[in-house]
Amino acid sequence: MIRANGSSTEYATLKVFDSENTLCKPLADEYGYDTYNYLLKPGKYSYQATYNSGSEYANGNFEVASDDLSPTVRLAERIYPITFDVTPANAKISLYKNGYSGAYGDPILPNDNGVYEIKAGQYRYTIEADGYVKVSKTFNATDAQLAKNNYKITVRLLSEADRLLKDADDALFGMAGFGFTMNEFTGDLSEPGDEAWDIDSDYDDVNICRYIEEILAKRNPKFKDIKVSIVSVKSDYDWRYNDEFADCDQIEDMPDYYTVIAKDGTINYKAVDEDKIDEDYGGEVCSVFLRLSYGNSELIINNSYDFIVPMHIMTRQERLESLLSKFGTLRTVNGNYDFSFDWDESYFYFVIGKWTSDNTDIIGNDGKITLPERDTVVRVTFTVSYSEAQIEDGGFLRDPGPLGEGKMSVSYDISFKGIGHDYSGEYVCISEANCIYGAVMVKYCSHCGDIVSQYSTQPNGHDFTVWSEENGFMVCRCNVCRYEKSIHCNEFFETPDDTAISGGFIKIAFGTNTDALKNAVVYDKNGKLRTAHICTGDTVVFTVNDVEYAFAAAVSGDVNGDGKIDAKDYIALRRAILGITTLDDAAKLAGDRNGDGKVNSADYIAIRKALLKIA
Repeated sequence: MIRANGSSTEYATLKVFDSENTLCKPLADEYGYDTYNYLLKPGKYSYQATYNSGSEYANGNFEVASDDLSPTVRLAERIYPITFDVTPANAKISLYKNGYSGAYGDPILPNDNGVYEIKAGQYRYTIEADGYVKVSKTFNATDAQLAKNNYKITVRLLSEADRLLKDADDALFGMAGFGFTMNEFTGDLSEPGDEAWDIDSDYDDVNICRYIEEILAKRNPKFKDIKVSIVSVKSDYDWRYNDEFADCDQIEDMPDYYTVIAKDGTINYKAVDEDKIDEDYGGEVCSVFLRLSYGNSELIINNSYDFIVPMHIMTRQERLESLLSKFGTLRTVNGNYDFSFDWDESYFYFVIGKWTSDNTDIIGNDGKITLPERDTVVRVTFTVSYSEAQIEDGGFLRDPGPLGEGKMSVSYDISFKGIGHDYSGEYVCISEANCIYGAVMVKYCSHCGDIVSQYSTQPNGHDFTVWSEENGFMVCRCNVCRYEKSIHCNEFFETPDDTAISGGFIKIAFGTNTDALKNAVVYDKNGKLRTAHICTGDTVVFTVNDVEYAFAAAVSGDVNGDGKIDAKDYIALRRAILGITTLDDAAKLAGDRNGDGKVNSADYIAIRKALLKIA
């Protein structure tokens, strides 16, 4: 087999067919591998030979008589016919060979038919035209996708305006995250920029088109002249949950929905449907398809962006009044006062609720009651306020309208009748101990039923018993609460740094002896104890805290498991890569010589170099 450069090769692929176009089977060597030798009956035959992904090839015919025949197959370099389909048509095309340092050599010119006839290798093309963004890319002449396209490369140059709109679309996609929440902004530091910036949204004057224009300009000044308009608005809730629209596979197939967000981009907060509020996002989700415009160019964005519109039913001061009124009726619960307050609602609207007592000896700061010996009146003051951190740091407040003072207070007088408690009762458990918390033991007063004393026991602690290997880590979960902890396998088993444990296998450097693995014994494939260096296919059994953990050994380079790296390993790996044979999982892992997670030509070349002692 002679290559195009005149050198011989043993790595070309050869196929021989008889006169009926049936593939003939070659003779095998002493190791069972295919050779270039065939035992053929007299007759006419044809052959096909390829090398290096088909970049060199040969086809021919020969006839077998009664004598032995040794034809010489000479490979020729394949020529690849590259054409370009370019817009605009007057764009300049430059084609060069490409290397590690970029394009080099003289430009490659097309023939009279506009075809670039090139050999196998990597190339770089540059396409440019006045008023358009230049494109420069590389390709390989042997690329399979290029062949599927009949070696045609299609390039559409973007105008400067089109490129600006594309960049704005990319920037908007990067900022979208889980959607844009259309709250009342007093400056939101989660948006681009280091300083707070204001958008006055109040109730009805928010416009999402202007909002997107502002955040684009904030992201990059080059976007300041881009205009945003709405193509359509869809209801995310209807698409997901309304059976009337079950046939709509894509949200763009849904009918337009301009109830909350109008066609011109304005928001009607009061139109938010309470039944359509997504609790995970805190508002009704509208999917909006946008159009970006710049000068005479425009870009209709294919994907939609979610806008979350909360239900604004109160001003900020009204919110404080509503939450304050919820303190309402005070009642005593087991010796503690229950100050009724909807903490979930206050947290959602960034409102803090506090209360203070003018006599902490009777009502402590934790609400614990200590009854006085004499009748006593205690004044309790309740205060609700917006979080100072939200206001000072320029955060956003979900409620619209003026902030005012940002807090409100109310006071109540509570009368206590003097009484002594009975402490003679026994402690009872009101909360069992678990992994994290101890049991809560309390003592009740026999007179009033109040808790007069309490303490907590020590927690039980986690129950870690069973470890298992997961993706290179030993993982153990508490049998009670499922709390999880993990340790890297190398640390858990105290293995050398060049050892890797994952997926039931332990990959070991070639030549590693059994005594290099602490707390472990090694058995060969026949179950006999291994005392010398480890081979692929051995079983390594670690014992940690009286528990055994077994892993299949994969020794780097020892593909056939005989404890050596020689031609047999190289041949076995090469046959597997060519699809002639298959390797078990341990052999594949051993064959991954360069550790890139794949078994390919780079690995058997590495083994071959090791055999030839080539660095």
